[in-house]
Amino acid sequence: MAFWMVRVRPRWWIALPAHLAAVFAYSVLHVAGFIALRELSYVVILDSHYRFGPLATEFPYEFRKDMMAYGLASIIYWLAMQRGGYRPPMAESAPPAVFDIQDGARLIRVPVAEITAVRSAGNYVEFILADGRRPLTRSSLGAALESLAHHGFVRTHKSWIVNKARVTGLKPEGSGDYAVEMGELEAPLSRRFPDALAALRG
Repeated sequence: MAFWMVRVRPRWWIALPAHLAAVFAYSVLHVAGFIALRELSYVVILDSHYRFGPLATEFPYEFRKDMMAYGLASIIYWLAMQRGGYRPPMAESAPPAVFDIQDGARLIRVPVAEITAVRSAGNYVEFILADGRRPLTRSSLGAALESLAHHGFVRTHKSWIVNKARVTGLKPEGSGDYAVEMGELEAPLSRRFPDALAALRG
């Protein structure tokens, strides 16, 4: 139970009932165990029977002692884990998000993080990838943004979408326009897209 407290760090209203159930089970097992051992010892050594007494009075007495023992053992165990540098295990990281690009008859599956920008090209959109590839797919820029917006992509121009994670700088171009720097690639940021500027600055 102490290990569970450190590993999960539950809220008190979850931890308290769990500990009460645990200490009750602990006490029942403890009392039943020592009664069985004493009965066996009495029979083997003294050729008589062990008398525990009325359960209604004896068990609450033993339960109070067991509660203190349980609490002390839990505190010692918890402190030992803290002193030993125990850290709760990290949750498994989710697999990287991928995006399918239909480049003609060929399907290209790329990690979303590797898409630097998307550019309108007539009836097509061009995906500019970090490795230099530029596959084309027949789609509108709006449809591409709808698929990529929740991955951190923003529309900076009527013809451009950029990956916020790939942006390395913003260069003023005058009249409220900017150039979005993404390594060697630059994309326009129009003053007509103030939300994109705020998102990239944030």
